[in-house]
Amino acid sequence: MMLLLHLLLIGLLSPDMAQADSEILDERNQLNVTGKVSDRTTHGAACTVNGWDAPQYCMCKQGERISQFNSNHHNHYEDRKWYLKCAKIPNYIPTQVKETGSNGWDGVFSWNNGIRIERNNQFLVGLKSFHSNRREDRIYTALYTSSSKWQLTKCSGWKYINNWDGPMNVFLKDFEVIAALYSYHSNHREDRRWQMRTCTLAHECSEIIDIKYDLRRKKVLQTGNVRAGTNSVDQRRSGSPAQYQLEIFRSIRRTLSESYRFESSTTNSVELTNKFSVGVKYKIIEASREIGINLKTSTTNTISKSNTEEYSEENGRRMSWTLSCPARTKCTSTVLVKQEKISIPYTITRKAPGSNKRCYERGNLIATNSFDATFSTVDDPPIRG
Repeated sequence: MMLLLHLLLIGLLSPDMAQADSEILDERNQLNVTGKVSDRTTHGAACTVNGWDAPQYCMCKQGERISQFNSNHHNHYEDRKWYLKCAKIPNYIPTQVKETGSNGWDGVFSWNNGIRIERNNQFLVGLKSFHSNRREDRIYTALYTSSSKWQLTKCSGWKYINNWDGPMNVFLKDFEVIAALYSYHSNHREDRRWQMRTCTLAHECSEIIDIKYDLRRKKVLQTGNVRAGTNSVDQRRSGSPAQYQLEIFRSIRRTLSESYRFESSTTNSVELTNKFSVGVKYKIIEASREIGINLKTSTTNTISKSNTEEYSEENGRRMSWTLSCPARTKCTSTVLVKQEKISIPYTITRKAPGSNKRCYERGNLIATNSFDATFSTVDDPPIRG
């Protein structure tokens, strides 16, 4: 009788249900391989919102990171929907994506817990999971990558990102990455509480700590005087002197603009943005002032790699003069501005914040300098007769 009942119960199981249990077991066995290389060919790079009780999958494209880690819980389904998004990492060279180990049903999920995450430089680029209605839990696997050229800096401590049955809404800043995850399950709540650690991703050569100019190899590429303005007043038939204005033509101000640009000749030079992150700001500024270059700086300890400034009063230049022409004289005045274009070899020393590793960039600083204006006046003699 008991054998007959057992056979009847087996017959009540549909083939789909039996197959589903088998697939879960196979998937779980596969996920338990720590450090396994993830295969993009199965699902490709995609981040889709899962349905309730349905498989969930997210893998960022090459050169991207998880930038949003959001989720909502449903008490009826006792499950979570995941809303993950990716963002591009400027100039990040794609590297191999690997999978973490997975949790057991109702067990702890742990990735990069109890280690110095600043040393392995791993960060999250995906997450996948599948659900069990009987267990009311998910098996999770994180997808991560790392690069020897990029380092984790300014790492946070562990922080909770949700309460039981509550939402999680994590929006990461530029270059901010998820570097560690931890979660544990409650059978009473049928949910997980999640914790994470975040870091700032920095290239090994992202911060300038020194700059040296080789003045012995300075080259003058171009030099000369620019005729920047002129004016004339004729008092030859007048017995009184007259004042007149001399100013730099507006049309010539663009020509007089001062500029600089760093042209790197190092093949592995890092071009993350159009700015240098500077560790010892005053040292870099003073070294450049000594050769007559005013680097454009900001309050966030960055210096522009290239810049152009208009020749103007706002930038400390005198643009006009009030002159006097004597009686019985014709006065013609001309403004001249000396301009020089130079090339100076430089060596920049860089490092990542918190690291002692050094890397070097060499190249030429190309600068166009316009000096303070001077003027000259020619007086024509009085008219005779």
